[in-house]
Amino acid sequence: MPHAAGTFGSATPATNDAPSWQARLEPTPRRLSPASLVTHNPIVQSSVVVRASYLRTAGGYRWGKRYAEDYDLWLRLANVAPIYFIGNGLVRRHRTENQLSQARARMVEGKWEALAHFLRHETPNPDYFEGLDAAQLVDMTLDSDMAHARSDWNRALLQSIIESAKKLQPSSARVAYWSRWLTYAWPSLRAARFLGREFPSLLHGWVRRRLS
Repeated sequence: MPHAAGTFGSATPATNDAPSWQARLEPTPRRLSPASLVTHNPIVQSSVVVRASYLRTAGGYRWGKRYAEDYDLWLRLANVAPIYFIGNGLVRRHRTENQLSQARARMVEGKWEALAHFLRHETPNPDYFEGLDAAQLVDMTLDSDMAHARSDWNRALLQSIIESAKKLQPSSARVAYWSRWLTYAWPSLRAARFLGREFPSLLHGWVRRRLS
């Protein structure tokens, strides 16, 4: 891979009872797709090996950025030259509640700020981003983030995603759709979820009162 900007691999969770692990290299390295980078950032930072020349060309880590600083760099690095996935279990990763990556709302805000900075200061390389324009990159990111946040039923996080997207693409049909969804559909969905969870106990209590 003479023209690769860098390589990365997946991580194995580190637990006290986990057996010793063995890295499994890919027979053929796979080029990181723009869709996977933009939507969920699969790159494990501690597994990355980067060519110094491409790192300097991309500008390195951006000074003063606290959240999603690695994602900010990967966007710029991938715009310079391809990044390849080379194997599974290349590193072991510990997770704790105090890790910056566990602050989901801040990480989402950092991700969108990185995307905004990239789109304002760089021209997406058509060789890597496959002809996707800024609007399409924003839409892909929005759809992915909304799908993940909805699974947590976190309105504050959903609203943060929408507001971040509006700053980049205020007239987007998808942004308008999700804004209306939060405004009109969210209350009814929350009510339906509450009733689905609480209705049996409420009915049971009413029957007991009627029979006592």
